[in-house]
Amino acid sequence: MSGERWPRAGLALIAVTAALALALVGVAGVLDAPTVEPLAALGVAGGMVLGELLRIELPYRHSSSVRFTLSDTAFMVGLLVLDAGTVLLGVALAQLVWQVVDRAEGVKFLFNLSQYVAGAAAAVATHAALLGTAGTGPLLEGLAFASAIGAFLTVNTLAVSGIVAITAEAAFRRTLRRMGATNALVIACNGALALLAVTAWDQNPYALPALAAPLALVFVTSRQRVAAQLDRERSAAFVRTEHRLGEATTVTDVAAILVAGVEQTLALRSAVWRHGRWATRVPPGSAPCPLDPAHEGLRHAPAEALGPRAGTTPAIGVGFGSGVLVAWQGVLAPSRDVEPWLQRLATSASVHFERVEALTALERERATLRAVVDHTADGIFVLDADGDLALWNPAMRGLTGVEDALGRAVTEVLGPGPWNTEGVHDVSPDEGSADDRRVWRVAVSGLAEGHDADRLRVVVVHDVSEERRVARMKDDLLSVVGHELRTPLTPIKASSQLLSRRADQLDEAQRAKLLAQIEQSADHLGRRIEDLILVAQLSSRAATRPRVNPATADLVAVVAEEVERARAASERHTLVLEAPSQMLGATDALRLRQVLANLLDNSCKFSPAGSTVTVRLVEEGDDAVLDIIDEGRGIPPRDRERVFERFERLEDPVRMTTSGAGLGLAIVRALVAALGGRVGIVDAPRRGTTVRVRLPLLGAVDPLGDRPDPAPRSSAVRG
Repeated sequence: MSGERWPRAGLALIAVTAALALALVGVAGVLDAPTVEPLAALGVAGGMVLGELLRIELPYRHSSSVRFTLSDTAFMVGLLVLDAGTVLLGVALAQLVWQVVDRAEGVKFLFNLSQYVAGAAAAVATHAALLGTAGTGPLLEGLAFASAIGAFLTVNTLAVSGIVAITAEAAFRRTLRRMGATNALVIACNGALALLAVTAWDQNPYALPALAAPLALVFVTSRQRVAAQLDRERSAAFVRTEHRLGEATTVTDVAAILVAGVEQTLALRSAVWRHGRWATRVPPGSAPCPLDPAHEGLRHAPAEALGPRAGTTPAIGVGFGSGVLVAWQGVLAPSRDVEPWLQRLATSASVHFERVEALTALERERATLRAVVDHTADGIFVLDADGDLALWNPAMRGLTGVEDALGRAVTEVLGPGPWNTEGVHDVSPDEGSADDRRVWRVAVSGLAEGHDADRLRVVVVHDVSEERRVARMKDDLLSVVGHELRTPLTPIKASSQLLSRRADQLDEAQRAKLLAQIEQSADHLGRRIEDLILVAQLSSRAATRPRVNPATADLVAVVAEEVERARAASERHTLVLEAPSQMLGATDALRLRQVLANLLDNSCKFSPAGSTVTVRLVEEGDDAVLDIIDEGRGIPPRDRERVFERFERLEDPVRMTTSGAGLGLAIVRALVAALGGRVGIVDAPRRGTTVRVRLPLLGAVDPLGDRPDPAPRSSAVRG
């Protein structure tokens, strides 16, 4: 990392290490008067630099390794035979030269130099202090050397573990525990080699080169063994990562598993760039990745040049078609031997990214199809090649009432039918009369999967019972309306012809009677036409209810006027009005008369000659309750709601004995609702029908200031 990109904790640790190095150098100088021998210092520095060239890989964690070199051996030889100043000068020169050769950046350069000089100064100071206080002797010299190695190990391990934990964002204790054992082994081996080298030099200098033979053997054999072990560990980590990638079901999971796999397999930090954004966590302030996902091979560059804000530490970018995998220093820095593994991980991730994206798209399509099938109003079921039900949507459950249909034969669930015959068919699933049976329009189509043995059949069921019923109603309406319009035209035509041809032969009474017949028939014809116009208005989407003009009106007066009209029109029934003298309400008098006209016409039409039709108007709380009571055949409870629908008649249109288009009660319900009221059929005390209308009241007010007479008035006129 460049200095400005290092975490504050890392910079603080470097500063502390540098200060500690200076302090320990001072302590060493006090304990062992420095007498610098330049040539000897150059020898120590040269030995350490040459020692760095002999590298033996030792297994570490995360399928990685640490390097064992003879650099520490050269330093420890100097510790045994030279004074403090010479050793420390040689250590400093060696670190300066090697950091330049290794191209370490500024802050990293300072840290490596500081931590090694601090460790060396601690070792020199410890060695000098123990030898100065205890004298000399083989045992004491060995104890002093072992203590010096321990001091060097302590300072080196603490500093390196701290900086690794900070830069890799790992726990310090865990990092210290993992690095401590390996560092102890490396430093102990260097100390042993240093003792052997000094002993050989004292006993026989010509025997010193003999140490090179076992070192060369260890170098060759260890490289092979460690390489094989690393391959095994990385292969095992790669297999575990591949297994987890195979279980991933989302793009987010694949990216997270890939990053974890790079860390576990190669001890590197990494991130994934896909579709113009970072798909995994990156350091704050990271830039977009400039590497083309279609780039072939690996791209070596500083981390910041590939996007992650990790300074100039070396990084590797790998394009894999739909994205880029960028890896940089974690616990260890990337090396050449990690490149094949990065390519394998990126290639595997590419396959799994495509797999989960295809799986996600498939699941989305399935969810969409399932939503369409489950929420469509038409019944849908699928038959396999054996005629068994493989799909049964909720609409089919609603049509049939069958819940557990899957896996059963279609004939067992629905009975015989054209279920395996492609095309469109009309099917009646019910028994009984043609008028009561439902009608399904069934569309059967085949889906071939591979060969005929895997052929599926999709059946769509649309219930056309209501459409059939409406079609029958329209046919009935045409015949009824024709009859209704022709009936008043007959007396109109006959009376007008009689007046035209024999007017001079008729007396005044006969002419008046003929004119009255013409007028009544014309009124009847006009009412039927008004009913048809009103029904047409209610059927349009623009008008949900009739237009009304509410105003304060005397309900009793309006009802009485309409009763008088009905009395004049009906000569075979007795009409009785029971009402108070006055009752004020907010209503449209014209619309209320239409309501009464239809109800009274119905009552007279369906009541036997000589019977009584009673009109009763009373107050109940805030409502005016209007009852029209006849003595006809009545309406069964099961039909009391249906008669208020358009074109509904309880009589068979072919055998009916009364006229009418089945519009009167439908118009009544619409008008009453527009007036703010309710209408329905209630139980009659005896034989007959009682239609009850509730309308809102303003309150009974006498225009002259007197209270209205609450006593009802009753009148009866027989035609």
